[in-house]
Amino acid sequence: MKRLIPAIRISLSIVLITISLLLVGDLLGLFPDRSKELSQAREKTSESLAVLFSGLASKGQMEAIGFTIKSFVERNPEVLSAGLRQVNGKLIISYGDHAKYWSPLSEDQSTLDSVTVPIFEGNKRWGAIEVQFKPIVTDTPFEKISNTIYGLVIYVGLFGFGAYLLLIRRTLRELDPSSVIPERVSAAFNALAEGLLILDEKQQVVLANSAFAEKFGRTTESLVGYKANELGWADKALKPWDQTLQTGESLIGVSVKAKSSSGKLRSLVVNSAPITDAAGNCRGVLATFDDVTELIEKNEALESMVCKLEDNKHEIEQQNEELHYLATRDPMTGCLNRRAFNEQFQAMFKGAKEGQTELTCIMADIDHFKSVNDNFGHGVGDEVIKLLAEVLHSCTRDSDLVARYGGEEFCLVLPNIMINAAYHIADRIRRRVKDEARKQFPNGPRVTVSLGVASIYSGARTAEELNNYADKALYMAKESGRNRVIKWDPAEIAKVEGKVNQPSAVKSDKASAIQLGEKLSEVASDGAPEDMKRLKVRLKQLESMATSYSKKLQYQANYDRLTGLPNQLLFYDRVQQAIARSERFNRFSAVMSLDVDLFKRVNNSLGRVVGDQLLKVIASRLKDIVRETDGITLLTLQKKDLVVSHLGADEFGILITDLPEIAAVSIVVKRIHHLLSEVVEIEKQKIYLSSSIGISICPDDGETADTLLKHASIARQHAKQMPGNNNHQFFDKQMNDNSVKQIELESELKEAIKNREFVLFYQPKVELSTGKICGVEALIRWEHPTKGLLSPIEFIAAAERSNLIIEIGEWVIETACHQMRRWQKMGLYDCTVAINLSTIQLRQENLSEFIVETLEQTGILPQSLELEVTETVIMDNVITASDTLNYLHSKGVKISIDDFGTGYSSLSYLKYLPLDTLKIDHSFIRDILTDQSDQSIVKTIIAMAHGLKLRVVAEGVEEKEQLALLKTYGCDEVQGYLYSRPVTADNATVLLKEDFSQVLVVS
Repeated sequence: MKRLIPAIRISLSIVLITISLLLVGDLLGLFPDRSKELSQAREKTSESLAVLFSGLASKGQMEAIGFTIKSFVERNPEVLSAGLRQVNGKLIISYGDHAKYWSPLSEDQSTLDSVTVPIFEGNKRWGAIEVQFKPIVTDTPFEKISNTIYGLVIYVGLFGFGAYLLLIRRTLRELDPSSVIPERVSAAFNALAEGLLILDEKQQVVLANSAFAEKFGRTTESLVGYKANELGWADKALKPWDQTLQTGESLIGVSVKAKSSSGKLRSLVVNSAPITDAAGNCRGVLATFDDVTELIEKNEALESMVCKLEDNKHEIEQQNEELHYLATRDPMTGCLNRRAFNEQFQAMFKGAKEGQTELTCIMADIDHFKSVNDNFGHGVGDEVIKLLAEVLHSCTRDSDLVARYGGEEFCLVLPNIMINAAYHIADRIRRRVKDEARKQFPNGPRVTVSLGVASIYSGARTAEELNNYADKALYMAKESGRNRVIKWDPAEIAKVEGKVNQPSAVKSDKASAIQLGEKLSEVASDGAPEDMKRLKVRLKQLESMATSYSKKLQYQANYDRLTGLPNQLLFYDRVQQAIARSERFNRFSAVMSLDVDLFKRVNNSLGRVVGDQLLKVIASRLKDIVRETDGITLLTLQKKDLVVSHLGADEFGILITDLPEIAAVSIVVKRIHHLLSEVVEIEKQKIYLSSSIGISICPDDGETADTLLKHASIARQHAKQMPGNNNHQFFDKQMNDNSVKQIELESELKEAIKNREFVLFYQPKVELSTGKICGVEALIRWEHPTKGLLSPIEFIAAAERSNLIIEIGEWVIETACHQMRRWQKMGLYDCTVAINLSTIQLRQENLSEFIVETLEQTGILPQSLELEVTETVIMDNVITASDTLNYLHSKGVKISIDDFGTGYSSLSYLKYLPLDTLKIDHSFIRDILTDQSDQSIVKTIIAMAHGLKLRVVAEGVEEKEQLALLKTYGCDEVQGYLYSRPVTADNATVLLKEDFSQVLVVS
């Protein structure tokens, strides 16, 4: 809304001052009252008649009196009637239908229209003259107002405002501050693209150019005379021109926010320079305003685009890794496929040749595999192939190559392994396959494997030749009875050369057939009709699209869309694989459950968009846990040994495989805490994070992915309950037992709510100045059917974790208010009931409405209810807590800070919250007689609270000496066992009638 121009504001001010003077003058009696004057005139006329009639009556001239009355009525148009009445009430003479107009008056009291004057004969009253005048008629509201001071006020208000406005406008024109600026200079300023203001030393606008006026939707003339700080700035911070006027120094590039006429928030960059006189004194300020709103919006859009490109880059990299894995691996066994194997084998062979190091090759083939498929089905055949692949992985190193060469045939390449050692490895594979097959297939088939071993030092000149040597040795193993391991030996090969060459011949025939087929295909393709060629091209396009779409669906099924991390499904699969590897290599794997402590608060206060961006930052940092510059590399931990997954909301899963020892996990945890504790800046908002991590170890803490993650989550919950930030906790069996107990406790709590097993106890608060109970604190107890009476410490935490605290809290509020109503019916009004609120309750959307409705239903005054909240509860959600408490306080409910000094104690929140009372925690009272630090703290808290107009309650007072010391410090109220323990409602009723001035101890 636009503000009024200066001329109108000044005119209104003068009119209001004039009206105030008129009203004060009327109050002091300086203005005549027409009604009063008329009344006095009528009374004097009547008194004159009374004097005349007294004389005539004393002479007995009654006829003269009658004639005089008749003449008086006829000659005065304002008189309706007149009469002479004796003291006995008899009307002896009248004129003008006096009986009709006259109404009897008590004790000779006259009115404006009816006047009575007594007539005396000597000292004795003889009668009275009665005169009835016409009433003063005001036909219209205007006449009614015009006869009062308010008519004059309205006249001055309306016509005075117009006259003042004309005068002030002409005066301002004569005194126009813009006249000091030449017209040509003003025109030059209007040509500038930047906004410009010239201010005097009182911050009033002397000149504003058109560019500045447009930003606020005004004219340059209307801005003159305004103060610069009144032009609709978005913040209340000290402005650049204020600083320049104070210091006389120029300021450059100061950012300010302003609201335009459309309500849009605009960003302006301000430069301010002082205007000085000949003596160097600052007489004003010249300020320029450059609108950078569009520039900032474009920069933000550009940054957003860059972020999206970065996200896409990471996503593409992740997809490339997955595609690379799929492209190089056999889908059934996870082994290298033949193409990828050949590429790596070539490079490894070349390196071994150049470095003159050992390199051995093992070919493995399942015996009688065709009969397995024929007799037991392809499903069993696939399981046999997977079994062999698992055995090969378990008996080899990460640096070894394991490939599915084709069908049931596998190939291994072992760098830096001598042929004799490779032979023993191959024999261990053979025996392991036989043993595992008996366990896995007790009813058949009988699975064995034959293996051939060859070394680079056997004369192989190429990788293909070394592979061929191992293949020939494998053939010899199959020819000599199967389920055997044969080393390649040229002498042995020569003895059976004819047989050995047969497989090669078969392979050559296969190769020739393939080449022939390709040639026939080419010929057929060349000779095909044009439509057939187009159909083939279209078919290939569709196959490519289907493959691409299939890969995209597979990615979406396994990866989180927001963070690009593996989702829960893929994470579980990776954990299951890690379990199998831990069993094979006798190494440890760790599963971590991590959540960000402040994520929910960020989501609530800054919005989900910021929350999503924060999750992306966290995911990016977790991906960078392993870097070459980190000390983690000392553990030989590589990126392939670590999997980070987004499990949902603010929870992340982390898998670490192939750990040499459990202690190594702590190093990784420290790295995670370090990365996540670095400040995050999103949309110019700095966010400081902390995290809680739970860890379970495979195989000690579980043998399935679900068990390991469940145990890690339990450990994380324990870490969150530890004091401080950035905590981690390893799982142990006791945690699981506690978790089971918590589940049982939550189930019992639900039954307790249903069966109404809770009861309220009340502990009095005593006012030290009077010794009387001024309030009670309601404390919940649980009458457990088997465990007896339980205190809140045994079940409130579980109620908060399960959100049952909301139902329990509502029951407490209703019960306490009903009890307060019963006490008030007994006449005990000088008492309040205090109820504790938890964090979960303050987050409850309808808490305020529920409390107000309960107060209305029970009929107690809002001032009778006091809500106690701790510092931790407030700081857990400052915005919601502040809104809720302010609303309830506006309704009359009292607010108290409980356990003061044990939470954040930043003190800054005290001035923003609607507090009435501050309760000093009992931990400061316990040792107050012996600990000087506690004495200083308590004394300071009381002085500070009184400075903020707050009452102070000391909790946990148990000794008279403590009480005496608190009195000297000026404490207002105390609460503790010295006066009473928490008692039932009936016992509390008795206590409320007691006088504690002599400190009566009640047990």
